[in-house]
Amino acid sequence: MAKRVLLVGCQGFVGRHVLQALHAAGWSVYGYDLAADCTDARLDHYFCGQLQDRACLDAALAHTKANLVVSLAAYNAGDGMVSSSEQDDDQAIQVNALGLKTLLDAARQASVARVLWASSTVVYGAAGRYPPGPVNEDAPCRPLLSYGLSKVLAEQIACFQRDRYGLEVCGLRLPLVFGPGRWYRGALGSLADVFAQAGPGRKLRLDGPSEPFDFLYAVDAGRAFAAAADCPKPLAAVYNVAGFVTDYEAIASALEQRFEGLQIERHLSPSDWVLPLLDGHYFQHDTGFQAAFDLARAVDDFLHHAGAPS
Repeated sequence: MAKRVLLVGCQGFVGRHVLQALHAAGWSVYGYDLAADCTDARLDHYFCGQLQDRACLDAALAHTKANLVVSLAAYNAGDGMVSSSEQDDDQAIQVNALGLKTLLDAARQASVARVLWASSTVVYGAAGRYPPGPVNEDAPCRPLLSYGLSKVLAEQIACFQRDRYGLEVCGLRLPLVFGPGRWYRGALGSLADVFAQAGPGRKLRLDGPSEPFDFLYAVDAGRAFAAAADCPKPLAAVYNVAGFVTDYEAIASALEQRFEGLQIERHLSPSDWVLPLLDGHYFQHDTGFQAAFDLARAVDDFLHHAGAPS
């Protein structure tokens, strides 16, 4: 069977890494995004359109005859999806939830075999609302942010499509994703600034939570979607995608070890907004995916791509 995929959100931060992973896995990738043009040589064709534009989606699916759709589309009007959603929750729901419905309706009409889309671990809410230890997909969704609410609604829409129409649609719950090409600070805030400014002999300040959290390197995010795309058996409705667990202290230490004389002044304190740690065993079991990047490798790879001074 031909491997033809329509990649929605192909020019976004995570979308570019998914594009690379799917291309490397032998998929013919057709891009769909908001920008008027795209010259990425890895794309067989590019379509400009909105997620809510059913006519444009229908035309793209008819042209490509895709048997897979992957969507990384999300509402982002400024400094990241979470902050944008808090500023305009109506638009976040319109794009993240109802936009996904439009895409799923189009995919079903075009007899697409499988749809993968990016959900988020913000569906879980604050760690303090759960028992100690990692959470798996059986844990209840208790979002405290509008972005999380929009993703919970999107998951319900996807489950409806599965149950009512038999469409194989699977959401990958991504934790914080970091790596080359991340253009917005978002939830990483001060940490993103430290990465951008790190160098020999510099003195920097790092503000953030003291608790550990899940980190997924962007290359691994792309690999996760490729693993789901090529999985030979039916997929579940949602999966946690786990990378590695770290904290701001460990990241600061890793950076200081790589630059002579770099001093990072830490201002870390407990946070009410830290998410529970993830149990990603279901996804690993069903697809064989395992993160290739730990903290050390992620830091080295990021600094290499950023051209950081040595």
